[in-house]
Amino acid sequence: MKSIFLIFIFGWASSSFAQTPGEFEEKYKKEVAKIDNKLGLLACQVKLKLDLKQFLKTQQKAGNLQEYLSVKKFIEKLGTGDFTKASDDLKDSKGGQEIYKKYQEDLLNSEKSKKEKLNKLLISFHSALKRKVVALTKAGKIEEAVEFQKLEQKYADSVNKLPKETKSSEKPKAPQKPQAVKAPAVWISRQATYTVSSIYKHLKPKPELLTLSDVSKLEEPQAFHTKKSSNPYIIIDLKKIKTIDSLSITNHKNPKLFARANGLTIWLSFSERFSDSSIPVMKAGGFKKAVDLKLPHPTKARYIKLGLSGKSRILHLANVKVMGWE
Repeated sequence: MKSIFLIFIFGWASSSFAQTPGEFEEKYKKEVAKIDNKLGLLACQVKLKLDLKQFLKTQQKAGNLQEYLSVKKFIEKLGTGDFTKASDDLKDSKGGQEIYKKYQEDLLNSEKSKKEKLNKLLISFHSALKRKVVALTKAGKIEEAVEFQKLEQKYADSVNKLPKETKSSEKPKAPQKPQAVKAPAVWISRQATYTVSSIYKHLKPKPELLTLSDVSKLEEPQAFHTKKSSNPYIIIDLKKIKTIDSLSITNHKNPKLFARANGLTIWLSFSERFSDSSIPVMKAGGFKKAVDLKLPHPTKARYIKLGLSGKSRILHLANVKVMGWE
């Protein structure tokens, strides 16, 4: 069983980008089925039948009629799938009772081992999905990364429900060789433009949202102001695909209005079209004057959507700086 499990993990580690989420999940389900067949109730019952049939042959050769008839009767009942009255049927067979007792012990240990292996398999599968999302994202395959992220989220709840000792039982990773230090992220949105989902009255969007290095020089309390509406947003166009590391966002200058930005969410895309099913990269949560949001990992994209979810929301910000690499 150990070899099966290790082969499965290796198969994930060496999987290519060509795999679809469905193929990835199907591979996991096949490994679950293998564990089910090797361990648990069914496997133990098969072994019990084989052990009893072997014992029956020895009793027949030895001429132990009472033992033979007792075990034979029990084996016939096993053929119907009835395991419930074993002690009664084997009362005249000491050897049969010992075999059945061993079956009960094996069943207990097998079920425990099966549960442990299935839990480890689930953790390994979920970790592989997360690595797949990162790898696809770094390779610029955003749409594929989104599909794998949906599958990862599907199994995240199951992993979170596992006992803490199970989740912490994974072998620690071997120390990684130090990687070359990457050049510090720089301001990559100075030449960018943006569009707004709506415009409040005469407050036209100002380019200073993206061009000002010192937000204190902004004359108005905000660079743009949407109408009160459902799910307001802005979409920033970096003009070409760049690697994004973080965003520095400055709220409306009026402290009384800071809370309007609560739940600000970031989406990334190669296309300016964002659908309702687009998966957000991260959320700012609640923040006051300003917030620096570092992405989970550097991500390639051209378009950045900043928005709020819900009805009767107003979005207005003073400044946004996108940091990363050209």
